[in-house]
Amino acid sequence: MAHDPADTWLKIRDAETGKIVSAANWKVYPSYVEAPKPEIHATWWEEGSKEREMAETVMEDFFERRRKNCKEAHVLLFILFTVPEFQRRDAGSMMLKWGTDLADHLFLPMWVEASEHGYHLYESHGFQSKEKVHVQTEKWLVEYTHMRRPAKEPRVKIGGTR
Repeated sequence: MAHDPADTWLKIRDAETGKIVSAANWKVYPSYVEAPKPEIHATWWEEGSKEREMAETVMEDFFERRRKNCKEAHVLLFILFTVPEFQRRDAGSMMLKWGTDLADHLFLPMWVEASEHGYHLYESHGFQSKEKVHVQTEKWLVEYTHMRRPAKEPRVKIGGTR
């Protein structure tokens, strides 16, 4: 993965084994600059394979939707995972709390592309559904929900008489 100055990585390790059990990649964009169209290369599939072509089609659609919808300064949850045996033990919520606290301090909205498995976790942290996406290729159906969490409104009490 190329270095991106917007990246912040977090990880949670199991205290007994030291193994990473959850990680998140946050991208913080404090001011809006139109993202360049990324070059898509599904290098984990063989060059010229049907699978590589389909993966690149799905990824192109994914990144184009993000470019179309995220036209504002924001915090993006790019990756969040928790290994199965540690799911439902608040690791994902801890990661989301860190990101929502950061976004609230910066008064920025947040974006995430949610799988069916993560949808309710994101919803419980204030994300709202913006678009349900279905991308069909020859062999695959990819489904996710583009979600946005509104920016916290600045609340300042200006002095006055009591």
